[in-house]
Amino acid sequence: MKFEFDTQLSKEDVSFKADWYRWKKQRQSERIKSEQKIVMKVQMNCQKCQTKALTVAAEANGVNFVGFEGAEKDKVVVIGDGVDAAMLATTMRKKVGHTDIISVAEQKIVMKVQMNCQKCQTKALTVAAEANGVNFVGFEGAEKDKVVVIGDGVDAAMLATTMRKKVGHTDIISVAEVQMNCQKCQTKALTVAADANGVNFVGLEGADKDKAVVIGDGVDAARLATTMRKKVGQTDIISVAEQKIVMKVQMNCQKCQTKALTVAAEANGVNFVGLEGAEKDKVVVIGDGVDAARLATTMRKKVGHTDITSVAEVKKGN
Repeated sequence: MKFEFDTQLSKEDVSFKADWYRWKKQRQSERIKSEQKIVMKVQMNCQKCQTKALTVAAEANGVNFVGFEGAEKDKVVVIGDGVDAAMLATTMRKKVGHTDIISVAEQKIVMKVQMNCQKCQTKALTVAAEANGVNFVGFEGAEKDKVVVIGDGVDAAMLATTMRKKVGHTDIISVAEVQMNCQKCQTKALTVAADANGVNFVGLEGADKDKAVVIGDGVDAARLATTMRKKVGQTDIISVAEQKIVMKVQMNCQKCQTKALTVAAEANGVNFVGLEGAEKDKVVVIGDGVDAARLATTMRKKVGHTDITSVAEVKKGN
């Protein structure tokens, strides 16, 4: 049996194929432009820890490259699309060691979107606002045909694809880092920091006064940084002093000790829990931004009478 095929392409086929290649090239271009660099300082005490850190980073969603920086190779560099820096840092603390986010390049993404009516514009803003990592959305241009998105780890290519599906034809015009420096911004930063729960002192450090210092009890550093990004500008957590909290807890049995450790481990910001003392009647908690008073209250409710013995900063190297 003999089959014959007509291999001559029609003009419509050629046009479709050209459009498809153009679309594919555009997707690849958008991927390259939307890549982001995240630098984290990680406590790694051995070669095995360094290998573990690279593995943890490589397994995060959106990561295209991982490596080390610094003379002591104590900084993990991650490059990727739409990587959740806060979640990655949390995972790194749990699986490797103490981790500080040194820098995350906040991005300004500008997209030209086909919006034929007021309803389309509203829809475009809604779609953009729902994307992961977005801190601000708005319009640019005399005809308000450009959607501006500012955020951390926003996947520009995925956002553009969603915008095409739900609104209209979308082209990514630019993806660039955002920087804000002015006296008004400094004042705003101090105000935002002072409004955070648990803050006792705020101030500025550095020759350019580009570092905000916050001292307080149980301050949620990650939440404060997120608020600062939304209301002021690009914000990186340079350091969070880890705290060691020691509480004397009434624990009458082995089951009570297990319960106490479980309650402590479930508190926000906790990296380590354990028992101290000859009778193992002291619960030790080490973490970032742990609310000692709230934890003690929870411990009283769920375990037994609890007194906070000490709250002290954990010195590096200990």
